Amino acid sequence: MINYIEEIAVVGTVKRKNAIINILDHIGVTYKILGNTAENIVVSVNPSSKRMVIGAHYDAFYAGANDNAAACVILLNLISKLKDSKSSIDFVFFDKEEQGGVGSREYIKIVGKENIDSMINLDMCGMGSNIVMSYNFINTDFAYKDVFRTIVSNCANLLKELPFGDYNSFVSNGIPAIFIINSTNHDLEWYKNYSNRIVRDLNTDFMKTMHRQNDTIDTFSDYGMNMIYEYDI
Repeated sequence: MINYIEEIAVVGTVKRKNAIINILDHIGVTYKILGNTAENIVVSVNPSSKRMVIGAHYDAFYAGANDNAAACVILLNLISKLKDSKSSIDFVFFDKEEQGGVGSREYIKIVGKENIDSMINLDMCGMGSNIVMSYNFINTDFAYKDVFRTIVSNCANLLKELPFGDYNSFVSNGIPAIFIINSTNHDLEWYKNYSNRIVRDLNTDFMKTMHRQNDTIDTFSDYGMNMIYEYDI
């Protein structure tokens, strides 16, 4: 997988946005900036009223290599791989996730929830060796149902709930969605306890880089990012 982590894991939302745009220009992909108070970067492949969204937020605290440049790198490589797909897909780099999901909510409002079939959210994908998922699409009928069921059935760590992400914006609008992260063994236990509502405090001994200055390429792991990219999404 082509690694763009050094370009994206930098301090400053504008620098991160420009890095993603420069890479999209380099790989020859058309994009648009979508949003009113947020600047979502959207690459649309065969846009329709039955589109799947695959998204990752690009805003971050500090350099944000794990949260969330690694997921942006995966998304860029998926775009290169699937840009000629016959499926209807919006690849979205969401802005302002760290401000409560402003960007993803605006995207849904502008596109219209009736035009979104399903969603895959990638977040915190650059640290650890455990793929973890949460999902919400039971008892729904949508075009990607079999694909989604295959994705979750192949995951050893399915949890009822993960901490807030852009995934929540879609679920709250009744859109079937999967939330995919990577985790260290240490953090996996915390995620399980969070899902079971044993712990709820994000400031406990958990995710030692999230929202911290040491979330840089020095703590980033290619291995974890490649695990998710090579997973059958």
